[in-house]
Amino acid sequence: MVTTKPVAMTVGVLAALGACGYAFSLPQLYRPIAGGPASHPLTVATALFLVFAIVESWRSRHRQRGAWAAVAALLICGLRLLPGETASLAFGYLTPFQAVVTHDREMGLSNGMGLNTAMMFMLIALAVLFYCRRWMRMSQIAAFISLAFPMVSITGYAYSLPRFYGQMSMMTIVFGLPLGLAAASLSANRALLKAILSPHIAGRVARIQIVLGYLFPFLSGFLVVKAIHDSGETDLFGVFVVTIGWFIILLVTISSVIHERIDHARRMHERTLTLNATQDPLTGLFNRRKFDLCLEAELMRSQRDSTAVSLIMIDVDHFKRVNDTGGHPMGDLVLKTVATAVKQHIRATDIAGRLGGEEFAVLLPGTDRDGVAYVAESLRRIVESLRFSPWPGHNGMITASFGSATLCQDEAPSDLLRRADEALYAAKTGGRNRVSVSECNVAAA
Repeated sequence: MVTTKPVAMTVGVLAALGACGYAFSLPQLYRPIAGGPASHPLTVATALFLVFAIVESWRSRHRQRGAWAAVAALLICGLRLLPGETASLAFGYLTPFQAVVTHDREMGLSNGMGLNTAMMFMLIALAVLFYCRRWMRMSQIAAFISLAFPMVSITGYAYSLPRFYGQMSMMTIVFGLPLGLAAASLSANRALLKAILSPHIAGRVARIQIVLGYLFPFLSGFLVVKAIHDSGETDLFGVFVVTIGWFIILLVTISSVIHERIDHARRMHERTLTLNATQDPLTGLFNRRKFDLCLEAELMRSQRDSTAVSLIMIDVDHFKRVNDTGGHPMGDLVLKTVATAVKQHIRATDIAGRLGGEEFAVLLPGTDRDGVAYVAESLRRIVESLRFSPWPGHNGMITASFGSATLCQDEAPSDLLRRADEALYAAKTGGRNRVSVSECNVAAA
């Protein structure tokens, strides 16, 4: 991520200032709140190791150096977390500016690396190591957990709850929070963060929810705690709970509305894509691909259930003459009118499609030879009855030729199509504007 390096470098500058505070006796640089906790020299050193680790890991060619720096930070934190006097002595031996630390403690001032600080830095170091190993999900989880420690400490400082921040100084918070974010952003385009940082609406909604979901309870809680402290009205805590509850409900409701709008747009887009993939744009009938799928499925069902199924092939007569004399707009009008007439005069269970050009087909489930012949003749008469305003070179009368076939026993879909097409050819060569029926024994001949 673009902000990873600048954020880490900024923390590096602040950590260097903390080290200068120890070197030049400027306690305000490592103890920002007078009398409050200080950032221990090893805390400053660990922050510098992590800055180096993140910057080097960000540059893919130097990830090994970044991993070694993360290991160094991990060892320092591990030494702090180890129990026993030996670990304590070793930790003290490694501490630079030990005289300053000893003097602070003799003065009753807090100056040490707390357990929270050690855990926070250890998780950030692990996040970097996981990233170097390309374990992106584990890296992001470790970085996210590390952010909990400085955020709890911020709450402690804001609410005046020393047990919340313990030995973690404000300077350490300034180290830990950006370093945790920088470690997480190393793999911003992968795993968990990919959805949150997405430039699309879902990512933007998630980021707004995260910010509001933290700031609103934090600020309202601060006001409630302050009001309880000033007035002693403990009932205000109940108001706080109710307010947070309604805030969550409102946040979820708004999120649901936004996601429903997004999902509705997606569903409409998918519906449009489905129609474009299955529907002939001119006539609104199924296109050739969809019709073939329906034909195959219906023939399989017919063979399984031992039911009849028939097919009608339709070809508009002398359609080239329509295009030549009336132009393509007139040709399109004729095709749309014929398609509409066919669709209106077949059953809801029948399937009509445009196979290409001026050729149509109708699939009739549960229809035998006599039934398909009757339907084909009815459709022929309907097409013949259509009237268009005459135009130069044409009287406006349209006819069509029909070929029909009924599925024979153990017949493949291609055979049914072939026989219907042969019947259509026979109707056209026999004078057009007529119906030709294919018999099963014709295919066997």
